[in-house]
Amino acid sequence: MELLLLRIILVLASLLTISATNSEGDALLDMKLKLKATGNQLSDWNWRQINPCTWYSVVCDNNNSVVEVTLPSMGFTGVLSPRIGELKHLNVLILSENRLSGTIPDTLASIPSLRDIRLAYNNLSGQIPGRLFHVAHYNFSGNSHLNCGPKFHHLCASHASYQESMHGHRGTGHGPTLNLKLKTMPTVDR
Repeated sequence: MELLLLRIILVLASLLTISATNSEGDALLDMKLKLKATGNQLSDWNWRQINPCTWYSVVCDNNNSVVEVTLPSMGFTGVLSPRIGELKHLNVLILSENRLSGTIPDTLASIPSLRDIRLAYNNLSGQIPGRLFHVAHYNFSGNSHLNCGPKFHHLCASHASYQESMHGHRGTGHGPTLNLKLKTMPTVDR
């Protein structure tokens, strides 16, 4: 009897993990659609592969939660999907050096675990959600139509308040890191 109960618990636990993975996969598929990936770009991001942890440029933690999406310099021309906010365990989002347009969805600012966001050198516009200025590392530079809003206007207005440093990220591309919160920022090697 105890063995049967243990098996039922294990099956239910695995179903919960698959369910969470599927909802994150759905959010990533919507992201792929909105980014306007073409040809073979993100070809392994598809509904037939249940686990997005196996997809290109997606990193998951030990619980199979998506924690990192790195897609710099891919030539995407679409917009950011509001469904990205469904990736509740996301730590790192890198979409620098594409040609993304539109606004930064407020749902992105609602991800509690987000610590590194790089959206530099796109064609984004509108106001940057204020909560994103509290993320440890961020780079919005090169988006001439983005604004910081009244509360954080001083961060965009003062060119003396940032330092750029070049470094790669897991071999997926190079991009400047811009930290607008500090007067000086030490260069950090990863």
